[in-house]
Amino acid sequence: MSLVQELMTKYNGMGLEEIATLEQSMATGEMSDGGKAYKTALSDLKALLERQDLPISPEDKIRLLMVYLISQDGIKMDERRQLMELANIAPEDHAAILNLFHLGVTLLSGTSIKKKAAPKKGAQTAEATYDVSRYSPPLKRYVEDLFSSGLSCTEFPFVSPPASVVAAAEGSKKATSKSKAPVDPEVPATGKRLIVFVIGGLSYSELRSMHEVARISGRDIVVGTTAMLTPQSLIIALKNIKQLDLSAV
Repeated sequence: MSLVQELMTKYNGMGLEEIATLEQSMATGEMSDGGKAYKTALSDLKALLERQDLPISPEDKIRLLMVYLISQDGIKMDERRQLMELANIAPEDHAAILNLFHLGVTLLSGTSIKKKAAPKKGAQTAEATYDVSRYSPPLKRYVEDLFSSGLSCTEFPFVSPPASVVAAAEGSKKATSKSKAPVDPEVPATGKRLIVFVIGGLSYSELRSMHEVARISGRDIVVGTTAMLTPQSLIIALKNIKQLDLSAV
């Protein structure tokens, strides 16, 4: 009880509910009441950054700006500078935000490149969620799709295709010769155990989502990764991608 009370004191004192709620709304595109988040995302972000009663940490401010940039698919340069000034982001921390470009994030509006189609929705696990944990990581959707209908063998190729995939590929070749439309065989996972390994790092929300899928599907999921990511470690890694000329930012 003492530990829970201490956690709640920090949770309320650091304004984490307000921060996480806005973060989730921008990430999902929907408010907790079902409204569209893009209509008020900018004003809500500015209002939160302007609050003097919340001791928002620099890491939380950087993360909020990152989520906003990603969710908006690019913003105007003047707007980006205004938000950075409002959040009082240190010049050396600008690199962490601007280096998102090297991860395929569009920073400036009007410069978006053509992106891959969003993954199809599989059998989503229906369960109650909190307002501060509504976002479903793509990894969760991929594993759900793998269990329900299978994944694209083009995007997720086998090292050594099983016989069922080879047969499906042969069948698709015959179908292609007739219909001229290539068929991408999808093979669902049928085993009791699934090993998921993520190169580059895994977030704790992704790890939690794997526990949720394992519990609901009744499968054993073994998760591995090169590193467990925290907001602090992610920001440091982004800074180290490429050193920027801060005088030109």
